[in-house]
Amino acid sequence: MPTKKTNKKKLSEPARKALEAGFGVQINKALAEQYDLTIGQLAKLSTIINDFYYKKIDIAQIQDILQSRLNIDQEKTKKLAKEVLGKRLLIVDDSWFNGEVSEELKKIGVDPSDYDKFVKTYYNRIVEEEAQRIAKKEAAEAEEKAEKKEREEQRQSLKKEKLSQAPKAITKPEEEKKDVKKVFQSRIKDMLEKAGFKTKIDMDVRMLLLLANDETEEFQKELLTTLLNNEEKLTDDKIEINDEKVEPTVANWLKDYNIFVGEEKITSTVKKAQYFTGSENVEKLKEEEKQKIDHLLDLYINLDSFYELAKRKYLDDIEFFTLTSEQKKAYDEFVKSLDLEKGSAEKETKTAEEKEPADIMELYQDKPDDRRLIEKEKTEIIEQTRKEYDEVADIFEQALLNRKKHKIIACLEVLVDIGALDNLLAKDKRFTDLLFGYFNRNNLQSEKDKFKKEPYQAKYIQDFLKFVFLERLGLSENEGARLAANLSNIFASYGQTDYAQLAYLDLNDYKFKWTEL
Repeated sequence: MPTKKTNKKKLSEPARKALEAGFGVQINKALAEQYDLTIGQLAKLSTIINDFYYKKIDIAQIQDILQSRLNIDQEKTKKLAKEVLGKRLLIVDDSWFNGEVSEELKKIGVDPSDYDKFVKTYYNRIVEEEAQRIAKKEAAEAEEKAEKKEREEQRQSLKKEKLSQAPKAITKPEEEKKDVKKVFQSRIKDMLEKAGFKTKIDMDVRMLLLLANDETEEFQKELLTTLLNNEEKLTDDKIEINDEKVEPTVANWLKDYNIFVGEEKITSTVKKAQYFTGSENVEKLKEEEKQKIDHLLDLYINLDSFYELAKRKYLDDIEFFTLTSEQKKAYDEFVKSLDLEKGSAEKETKTAEEKEPADIMELYQDKPDDRRLIEKEKTEIIEQTRKEYDEVADIFEQALLNRKKHKIIACLEVLVDIGALDNLLAKDKRFTDLLFGYFNRNNLQSEKDKFKKEPYQAKYIQDFLKFVFLERLGLSENEGARLAANLSNIFASYGQTDYAQLAYLDLNDYKFKWTEL
């Protein structure tokens, strides 16, 4: 559930720009360095400044607030208070704070005019940033408009082509439906345990074509009913449902899941993650058994929500029978072998010297289309949330739920930019539960207690990013680590060195890898 939001005073436009300016973030960082603040104290300082702008606390309380929240001595508190007033708040004293900032500076013994030059620089930087933002947005919109027609034509063409192939691929649909139902009656265990990637992909294609061309949607209901009555034992030990020990059949596991989810409907994959975190039945399983239950729920959720998914995804993006990590690797190798047959063997046999990139920094960069879409999402997120932590968190949750790659990356970059990603994991139960689910699925249960004691460790941000990039988005190790390395660079630019080594580029093979933390 979204976190409850506190009532906040709506910012005026000048106040909003002053608060959100990148120059303001640089000031925070400089103050942290000047007064030897830790990363945690810097995050708290940013929150304090935010609270002043939203008038949650009075300007006259500044010294008490800084001293109590940052736990610093009185002398340092007075000096820091002076700098925060003069460098972060004075710029909108007349228009927003009604002269209270100047009055407080005078009480401390400072002439507000001493900051006139700095305030002017601050104002000029805001103007520059706004001009750059508008120019960037207009350029992105122009590029998007120019490409939109062609892109939509390509997508529609692809979609029509796939649908038009259905009659050719399935000449006897009723017989095909019977065959698929037999799998759902008595071969789900084999599909989850023994089937290779080719078998799974073939079954996915058959189901997609049959479901997509069933105008009555009855076949979907038949498959769901069959699955919910499947009596194959999927795990070894009995499970407990409503205080009763029952056989660990496909039907009973799905029944247990539905009871856990309740009225919130089965189609939430975030709910699946919470089930893995909170279910005592799942907690007792061995790792290979957890994987089977995970893949069973993927099948169930995607089958139940097929027609909703089909409205916003292409058919080839919908997966019923999940490939294991080993099968994904085998599938990748299979695709590579096809490339080799087409004449790409030379590329695969290049020496290390030939593979060395001309510019290593290019390896860090996103594909131009990806970066453009990420920047577009960031602009929309910032405009919609004004970089308010809880509102960004709400958007991030929905992006994770719907596997929106570009929006997910954009949210992460915004959260790192405002210094809130570690707080997201430490304080927002929605995301803490997702992290705990990752621990459970990867046999890292002991990490839960360690996290509860020290949630601001870099390794937990790394674990969360592995969940997001590798599990949620299904990216390769190299691509996931590349995105993490770029986030590390953003952390480093703000002086958050503890979080600046999440991943790295290995210069021996030019692959991105996760740092051992």
